[in-house]
Amino acid sequence: MVLWLGGYMLIPASQASVLNETANAWIVLFAWLMLGETNDARKLAGLLLTFAGVATMLLV
Repeated sequence: MVLWLGGYMLIPASQASVLNETANAWIVLFAWLMLGETNDARKLAGLLLTFAGVATMLLV
């Protein structure tokens, strides 16, 4: 937790807020990779849209 908060202190607040909101997407992704949970097309589309939106916000 300390490393997580410390990392957010090193980047601007606008970037930290965008990255903080990706927590649900990371949970879905890691549950699929590590726990073997099934993903349907709707979940995969949501992940792609989430990461595309984050990339857009951070690169623009």
